[in-house]
Amino acid sequence: MLGKMSNMNSKPDPQQQLSTRERILIVASHLFAERGYNATSVRDIAAELGIANPSLYYHFKSKADILSELLAEPLKRVEDAIQESEALSDEAKARRLIQGMLESLEVHSGIAVTAFQDGAQISEAHQEIVTSQQAKVFSLLGQYASEDHRELRLIMAIAGVQGVVQELLRTSKDADTFVENLRDKQAFVIDLVLKILNPDR
Repeated sequence: MLGKMSNMNSKPDPQQQLSTRERILIVASHLFAERGYNATSVRDIAAELGIANPSLYYHFKSKADILSELLAEPLKRVEDAIQESEALSDEAKARRLIQGMLESLEVHSGIAVTAFQDGAQISEAHQEIVTSQQAKVFSLLGQYASEDHRELRLIMAIAGVQGVVQELLRTSKDADTFVENLRDKQAFVIDLVLKILNPDR
């Protein structure tokens, strides 16, 4: 998880023109990445912003509400990829799905990675969305995968993406570097996963 990366010392520098609500989200995403969700308190977020706790509670009822809003964009990116891929065929479909998965991990300092690997208090509604999306992605990628050991290829493809993410987490010095590295590796990862799924194309 991002909270376990070594030498995590990047500090957000929110621009003054951003609203307090936007600044809360930026700072919270960085602190969740640095320390982990469970180890970050509302007091920590407020202190980093230089505001009192009541000011933060005016915008968000709880830390869980902050996380919920941060997760909305990653989940939307995956859903967009699913919907867009349905109109595509063969390699283009698989490529768009993998791209959407990777892009979802870039949002808000990699909040999706932090949340689901840190044992964060993910709402039941979010868990249901993720489970549903995973099933859809698995099914759609299966349309591109070779018939030879198709299910095994799908498992290896997903595991490959997860393995890359884990390695980038381990070797990135902070959350911003993780996102940069993930973006840099995106094209290579997509091509590699496509070869796992269907080496004959």
